[in-house]
Amino acid sequence: MGRVEELTLSYVVVRLRDDRRLILPVSYFTEQPFENWTRHTSRVIGSVELHVDWTVPIEELRTELYAMLQDNPLWDRREWMLQAVDVLPNGLVTVRALISAADSASAWDLRCDVREHLIAHIREHHPEALPRFRTDAGPWPGRAAGPDGDGSGVAAADPRARDREMRGGEVDDHVRAAAENGGGPARTGSGAVPVRRG
Repeated sequence: MGRVEELTLSYVVVRLRDDRRLILPVSYFTEQPFENWTRHTSRVIGSVELHVDWTVPIEELRTELYAMLQDNPLWDRREWMLQAVDVLPNGLVTVRALISAADSASAWDLRCDVREHLIAHIREHHPEALPRFRTDAGPWPGRAAGPDGDGSGVAAADPRARDREMRGGEVDDHVRAAAENGGGPARTGSGAVPVRRG
């Protein structure tokens, strides 16, 4: 994005935002699509999008945006709007603000001002509306539902898994110790577990 600074029969000089000059052949503009933001007027509309939680108070954000624009000299008092434009699969809501400005440079700065102001307002007054990701921790495969139905019960499908879980892996420890002792019974405080070779 930039402004046309020089136009000749063979090339066009475009001044970029950071004051660099981009020199393009005239043929580029006849072969490639481009946007002209100042053909009839320099006024443009900028947009700001935020991804927030469902608990965000949209009507309050709309009021806050309008109050902020009233005190911002970059707003040309032509257009403004704030809407919830999308619901994302990850459980967030996309809120978009549209604001108008006299030219592209002012629109860029105004967009940054609006974004910073809305972020600060949500963080200070509605921290519960900051982006959060929800998950559904259903029962594990092969596990019985716990008393709260959350899958925290012991495994019902595999009795050995249930026994290991209830005894904290004690059975596995017995078998491992028996193998290290050459296959004989491994003595522990709770008895012996015989291990057969071969």
